[in-house]
Amino acid sequence: MTRHDPAEIPEVPLPRGPHLNTIEAACYLRVSVHALNGILARRRIPFAKVGRRRLFRRADLDRYIETTYIPASDISQSLGSL
Repeated sequence: MTRHDPAEIPEVPLPRGPHLNTIEAACYLRVSVHALNGILARRRIPFAKVGRRRLFRRADLDRYIETTYIPASDISQSLGSL
């Protein structure tokens, strides 16, 4: 995943329902829409297409975060090799 200017990360209020649109999902993940599109191109997060809109389940976004989570023990091992 590439790093983007924090100004590119949207800040929008999130709805209370179970589904988020693309901008809301990017905000939820704290990434730009461009970065989210890259994640979606690699089919890392499932989504539904409703017309031209993409809808994301919060549970799927949370699952994506968990699958990319690096435990502290792995971080300390990789820092030790520097």
